[in-house]
Amino acid sequence: MSDNVAIRSKLITLKKCMISIGEFFIIFGIIKLINLPIKLNYMSWMVNAIITVIVALIVITIGIITFYRNDYNNLKNKIKNLLKNKKLIF
Repeated sequence: MSDNVAIRSKLITLKKCMISIGEFFIIFGIIKLINLPIKLNYMSWMVNAIITVIVALIVITIGIITFYRNDYNNLKNKIKNLLKNKKLIF
């Protein structure tokens, strides 16, 4: 039985890694499609960084809600219960 658990754990880890790699390529593709200007001054770099962070945040949030729905719901319920009970136990 422990062999089955180890194999299943490896498959789950591989699946999560593939999802992360897919999210990376989606973010990279969107940033290339936006075609941000390449300038060497500080303000344009800052604007590019903010746009990149916003795109990454949106793609990763959609990925979390889509692929990790059970984990997301468990975390949401845990936080809701902690706030309701007003106890923070670590």
